Amino acid sequence: MLHSPATTLDELLEWTLTRAGLGAPRLNRHGRDAEPLLALTPAAAERFGLPRSPGGGSRWSLPDGHEVLVRLRRAGWQPTRLGFGPWARLYRPATGGRRQCVQLCVLPWGALDPRHWGATAQLPPAEAARVLGTYAERVITPHGSPGATGLSLMTALRPPTRAVRDKRTGAWVSAPNPAALTDAVDCAPCEAPDGHPVLAGLHPPSHRRTPDQVLMEEPHSWSRSPSDAERRASHVVGIRVNL
Repeated sequence: MLHSPATTLDELLEWTLTRAGLGAPRLNRHGRDAEPLLALTPAAAERFGLPRSPGGGSRWSLPDGHEVLVRLRRAGWQPTRLGFGPWARLYRPATGGRRQCVQLCVLPWGALDPRHWGATAQLPPAEAARVLGTYAERVITPHGSPGATGLSLMTALRPPTRAVRDKRTGAWVSAPNPAALTDAVDCAPCEAPDGHPVLAGLHPPSHRRTPDQVLMEEPHSWSRSPSDAERRASHVVGIRVNL
């Protein structure tokens, strides 16, 4: 357990980057390290001057002139273009090539939607931290719904860009990463259903593929009945298709 002496939000962000030792290493050498995540309970949000709801005519973003945002900007912190909402990223200009960014999960603003996170937001702080910490350890640091976080996982595993050296100037520049999942690709011919455009260039219209040219593999082919030990288990873990 860590104890922070911070009394304001900008002091908390500074402590998180310099003393807390939170965050996670990158999953791909062309990616970036995961920024620390702070989950603010209702008591913590009140302590650091945040309202019970973002207000300002929108439940998703703190009003631009709110005193907390004003103080953060004076200390050099800025929210991203998405604003200061239930899941907010606050950053400062990078120094020494290292990003300075902290992510906030504001529980009283509905960050942990019960449709996705169950009763996590109502758990005691230590238990909620255990849930989020386990998710971060086994999947990736969360920053929204499991679906949005799953997309971040795929991006973290296969970043869209990589650093390459410009042969003309010798400087490092950003270039597309060949292994990235940024472009749509055709399915393999054996996976394409009859009539798919990918088959047009392989066979004349009159040709009907023979069974050995078609991949017939459905999800039920990989199922089985549970064992007696599995039937006695108290919980079942479901894994999303994206994961």
